[in-house]
Amino acid sequence: MRYGLSAADDLPRRAPRAGIAVVRLGDGARLRFDHREWVAPATIVTPSGGSTIDAEARSALATLILHLEAQGLLISG
Repeated sequence: MRYGLSAADDLPRRAPRAGIAVVRLGDGARLRFDHREWVAPATIVTPSGGSTIDAEARSALATLILHLEAQGLLISG
């Protein structure tokens, strides 16, 4: 799968090397090639539920998730 290139681009066709990364244009996620396939970042959801609710910790985690998602390192679910 090619990301960010149009069909008109005349680039050499080579197999990707392990460890190479690309940015998926649809959502900005950074995909990494791991010898066989392209691997997307982990999907993570903000905390919810539980018997003890710590609003400050949940807020901090939600902010961290947003920043990691903005960098393409996570995909929030």
